[in-house]
Amino acid sequence: MNLHDVIQINTEQTSAAIVLEQGVSDNTLVGHYTPTQAAIQVFDHLCHAVLPQATQEQRALNLYGSYGSGKSHLAVVLAQLLRDSANSEGFSKLLSRLHQSGHAKLAQTMRDTFLAKEDPDSKPYLLVSLYASGTTSLGAKLMEGLYDALDRDRNIDIKAVLPSTEYEVCIKRFVEMTEENPRFSNADLSEWGITDFFSTEELLVNLRDHNPIALNAFLKWHEKVCFGQAFDIFQAGGKNFIEAYLEAGRNLAEKYHFGGIVVLWDEFGNALEDLIGNSARNAGQEIMTLQKFVEDTCAPSTGHTLFFGVTHVSFQEYGDRTNATEVVKEGLEKISGRFNKSFKVELNAAESDGYHLLGMQKSWSEQGRKLLAQEQSSKQSLMEVCKRLPLFQTLNEHLDQVFEDVYPLHPVMAVGLFNLSKLAQANRTALTFFRDNAAEILNA
Repeated sequence: MNLHDVIQINTEQTSAAIVLEQGVSDNTLVGHYTPTQAAIQVFDHLCHAVLPQATQEQRALNLYGSYGSGKSHLAVVLAQLLRDSANSEGFSKLLSRLHQSGHAKLAQTMRDTFLAKEDPDSKPYLLVSLYASGTTSLGAKLMEGLYDALDRDRNIDIKAVLPSTEYEVCIKRFVEMTEENPRFSNADLSEWGITDFFSTEELLVNLRDHNPIALNAFLKWHEKVCFGQAFDIFQAGGKNFIEAYLEAGRNLAEKYHFGGIVVLWDEFGNALEDLIGNSARNAGQEIMTLQKFVEDTCAPSTGHTLFFGVTHVSFQEYGDRTNATEVVKEGLEKISGRFNKSFKVELNAAESDGYHLLGMQKSWSEQGRKLLAQEQSSKQSLMEVCKRLPLFQTLNEHLDQVFEDVYPLHPVMAVGLFNLSKLAQANRTALTFFRDNAAEILNA
């Protein structure tokens, strides 16, 4: 018997840094994921957050952690879990790892909660994946993401789900006005004392981009060209982004049997820093509006929104980092209170050294699993010996997982390899050992 009968090694190069927007389309990332203790807490929480009786606070999460802590990889797994279910090949591998690490009950709960799409009781979530900022307001970013997510799903009729937004009714009104008076189609806005945009054509482009400045400029312009007559957005059927999410979630639940919408906002901290540091924006008002968004859209028992903000530090810490005003700091503290829990995504001693990343590159064959089960006593004896060695002092409570991650390397060799990598400041040497030596290892 050779080692290739016991294990398989993935020799493909994978990126160390994961960008959420790209990762949600990469199904292999789930199969390569080794759940950390922090991730296990999030999985357990999520199984309760999707239930009809869950509270609004349970459905709003802040995942924060330093660079390299694995928060973006975890976010990718959460995105695919909610969108695609726990029944893919990748999730079979992940749930098997959970089972092997003593979390069999959680693995089964995930299987029972996140059912395959073809199951009549399945309730998938529409994934709205956002990254950093890049728009004029938090609300505009959320609205843009919702529209894009609905537009990408060919099985959903966007008109049957998304109500007419405040921007769309203003665009419709603008088209009507230019049809009645073609002079308005590309007029100089300075003629009416409006300086936010050069022309009505530029104004229209920004309305289509969901720019809130354009919305206010249009309302001012409408009132001036219509001799004081204000345009009533709500009477015209226009909905703001909070109402749009509420109605879209309700329609997705009723017409498409969805659980609701999941917003996964990677680098949300960058969006907050951009907001607070931009003097042209009303940070206090936008944070209050975001608070209302979470309060309203995360509350319904069906058709609700799950909101995951992925950051490097907790929400409150951004106030100090950006030298924000007391009003903004108070707003950040209030919105943090609308989140049931801030999950700090961090690595334990074994994970921070990278042993779990080595384990991600390898999977056990069926024969390998049987042999592993048969040799538990030998494994235990080796663990007892290793525990007495200074080399393993910081890893004692994680040795069981480390042994499985580094196999077929002897634990002493694996720890020595990682320590040599640290001395050489080349951790990549240890992490690519399996991949670079796969042929020799598997034929041993």
